[in-house]
Amino acid sequence: MGDMSTMTTDPGRVPDWTIGDRLSKALRSSGIGVQEMAQSLGLSRNTLTNYLHDKTRVPRPTLILWAMRTGVSLSWLETGIPPEDGDDPDALPWFDSNEQPSGYLSAQVIELLTSQELDESGLAAA
Repeated sequence: MGDMSTMTTDPGRVPDWTIGDRLSKALRSSGIGVQEMAQSLGLSRNTLTNYLHDKTRVPRPTLILWAMRTGVSLSWLETGIPPEDGDDPDALPWFDSNEQPSGYLSAQVIELLTSQELDESGLAAA
């Protein structure tokens, strides 16, 4: 190891975060476990694990529900770029379970899902 006064400062390499990495971070930050999320989304634990390990492409409707369930930005989940304060075009509502009448949030989810052009597999069309 060299003398600290003669070493140059190297900012270092910044690793890319995959969508699986971001999904995992969203789970950890929200305190939701893998099994709980799988049940919440109506998916098998195996499918969820495939998403977390980037073995399977995550359909956009699942990303939307993941963002809503964990409270993270949908655009961050999709792109890895954190939105500026108040500048998230895909900001999702976050309600306490008793704040809105039954069905209110479901209508918003349906609107989000139907506003996207999806291919036959349910993935957002490019």
